[in-house]
Amino acid sequence: MQDISVPNLANYECRNTMESMLRMIKKITLPVFVLLITLFGLSISNASEAAAADTAKWYTHVYIDNGQLKVDWVVEIGHVTSNPQTWHVVKQSVTPLKCKTTGNLQVNQDHIFFDGQSGFKCEVPSFAEEVKKLSAGAINLEPTITTQSVLTELDAELGFSRGVNSNPIFLIERNLSMNIPHTKGKTNMFLHYPSGQTTSGAFFSSGRSQYNIEQQCNTSTCVFEHALGSSIIQNDSAPFDILLPTGETALYVGYAPNSRMFLSGQIYDLFVDPFARGPGSG
Repeated sequence: MQDISVPNLANYECRNTMESMLRMIKKITLPVFVLLITLFGLSISNASEAAAADTAKWYTHVYIDNGQLKVDWVVEIGHVTSNPQTWHVVKQSVTPLKCKTTGNLQVNQDHIFFDGQSGFKCEVPSFAEEVKKLSAGAINLEPTITTQSVLTELDAELGFSRGVNSNPIFLIERNLSMNIPHTKGKTNMFLHYPSGQTTSGAFFSSGRSQYNIEQQCNTSTCVFEHALGSSIIQNDSAPFDILLPTGETALYVGYAPNSRMFLSGQIYDLFVDPFARGPGSG
């Protein structure tokens, strides 16, 4: 009689169970492994980004929105990328400033009218404190930081004024200020900073115009470029580094409290970006 071998059912069932478990482990392990790799990659990316985000900057924007005066104070944490050089924002806060008017200031549908005896003042939050909060305490700014790129853009129609300090456009306490005297049809642009000022040559302007002052630097020198719209008026030498305090407390538009000078004219839009940035001390 031929022997017929009978398989060991216990071994078969055991082996079948083991193979099922292995397949199940593979099914579970692969997604978990992919998830762990993804999380690890994200943590490296975030760590690299956080490590690079060691500078901060601010800018302010004055504009009219549906007949309402708006003033935004923007603080950003980020870093300058290379090829091309651009400012990469990691975190940003936008604070609508609370402002008080003086005199008979008129806010119209698309512009602010200054009658030579009016203006407004806005309380400015601490730049250093805002940066510390945004960075969760990782960036503590020094009392002064440097800038190599001051940009001011003004869309306005200026009235006639008297004196070199007349027609104040804006003044950021202990920081930057700008005035544009307009006498007998000739105009000059002045930008004041803690250690000096830049002055354009006299030029003719009438009606609504775009006034621009921008500091530009290369590897060895810096200049202030004064422009009326797209036309360059002149270039003025500039320091390589401008030191700006980080303890701003107030923004004045249309008047200067110390000289008691007021603006005559209309402002449609004002943008100030000193690109003042500095590594923290912590």
